[in-house]
Formats: sequence, C-alpha cells, structure tokens
Amino acid sequence: MSVRSSLLAATILLVAILTACGRGEPTGSPPATTSAPVPISPSPTAAPTAHTAPSTSAPHADSTPATGQPPFVADTRPDTGEAEGPGPTSVAEVVTAGHGEGFDRVVFDIVGDGFAGWDVRYVDAATSQGSGAPVAVAGEAVLQVRLNNIGYPADVNGPTYDGPDRIRPHDTTAIREIVNDTIYEGEHVFFIGVADELPFRVFRLDGPQRVVVDVRHRR
Repeated sequence: MSVRSSLLAATILLVAILTACGRGEPTGSPPATTSAPVPISPSPTAAPTAHTAPSTSAPHADSTPATGQPPFVADTRPDTGEAEGPGPTSVAEVVTAGHGEGFDRVVFDIVGDGFAGWDVRYVDAATSQGSGAPVAVAGEAVLQVRLNNIGYPADVNGPTYDGPDRIRPHDTTAIREIVNDTIYEGEHVFFIGVADELPFRVFRLDGPQRVVVDVRHRR
C-alpha cells in the first residue's frame, strides 16, 4: 500500500472515533436502583412533669388549728375573758348544737362597737342577778355565763336577744337547757344546765364576733 493510501485510512479511522465519543451517551451505566424508605420512628415526647400540691404540716398539739379554734383543753375551773373596745355590745342570737367530736356547743352572737368579755363558771344554784331570785334550770349542774360590756337594747347599735328565754336542744348529750336571765349593770347572764360538772372551754371567734362555750360529753 502506498503512503498516501495509509494516511487516508488513518484519517477515516480517527474521524470515526471522534464521532462516537461526541454523542455524550453513557456507556456501561448501572441501572438505577430504588431502596425501600427507612421507617421514621416518632420522636420521643417528654413525660409530663408531676405537679404535687404544696405540703402542709399538721399543727402542733399546743397550737391553734387551721379552723381558728383553740385545741380542746378543758376543765371545770372558771374561765374569764376581758372585754375590749368602747362598747357597748349586745347578744343578738343564741345557738346550740351537739358535735360528733364529743362535745356540745353554745354560741352567743355578739354585735356592737366593742368586744364582749365573759365569766363562765359552775355555780351551786342559779339565781337571777339583781333580785337574787332562784332560777329553775334543767340538769344536774349549772354553768353560769356572765357576758360583760353589754348595753341595754336602746344603747346598742344592732339587734338584741329577745328570746326564747328557755332553749331545750334535742341534739345535745351534755347540755340539757339554756336559760336567759337578765341584763343588769352592763352584764347579760345565761345559765346552761349540764348533765354533770363536765369540763368546758370558752373562746371568742371574729367575723362576726361570737363567744363560744363548749362542754365535753364526759370527763
């Protein structure tokens, strides 16, 4: 073969190679593969925080309970409380009831500009203040309640007790009867007839003002 023929053959071969490479078609590409989606686990949620109520400690035996009433320390000795303020005050209502906690209660509702005082004690016999006349009271013992800083009805800014003069409760264990006596020289006297000389306590509550007498069911 002549030199000219050889050059022509080489040229044709080179053109064929360049044409094949210029098509841009990938050769031998692996088939596309699809993989199963990875399951997405739900994101963890924080456990709710437990909310606890603030703790409250029980009152000491010698402290005042949350009810505002003193611990039930009672005996049969006289109990007195000082009057306060300008006065005068008045007994507006008397309420009595038995309590399942082992005592009976008498509440004297007080109205007026001051605070009523008291002298509560067992007496041998009930006698009306001023006259000294005997007063009949049901029961084996008589607890005399002498409330002071008390005004006459015309002198008090508020209602005054107008009866009944004898209260015989039906739901009490120790208390048999409450008897209204009289108002005399700034004192209003009541008598509580009791089944026996049982321990009692006296205290004042506010809002509204009350003088409370509790009598235990037993010694």
